Amino acid sequence: MATAIEAVQADSTGSEAPRFRKRAELSQNELPARDQLVDMCSTLSRAILQNSYYSDDHPQVRQLGEEPFRHWKTLGESHQELSFVVASWSDEEIMALDGVFSEAVGLDLLIGGTAGEHYARKLF
Repeated sequence: MATAIEAVQADSTGSEAPRFRKRAELSQNELPARDQLVDMCSTLSRAILQNSYYSDDHPQVRQLGEEPFRHWKTLGESHQELSFVVASWSDEEIMALDGVFSEAVGLDLLIGGTAGEHYARKLF
């Protein structure tokens, strides 16, 4: 079974992506890569949702994109393509991330907890 780091290396070489495993199933070596992925999804989701609270010229709006962009850039170096898709296969349609694991994973599973459920529903 591939670790998260091996998955990153495999993705950049075109090999098959690993299946999704919950955080509790990961080893200590796999946690930093998963945390980075979750941070990117969380900050991007938060930026999209908060953007509707302020006008375009508000300083808060200008700062919203910096953190998710940093995460996205780092992940882009190890993954050829990341996509957000509508997970229409679930009981309710939610947002999912595709391109990291062997299948698209809902943000509710990836981020976990109340925040994951909130982002997965609100972004749809």
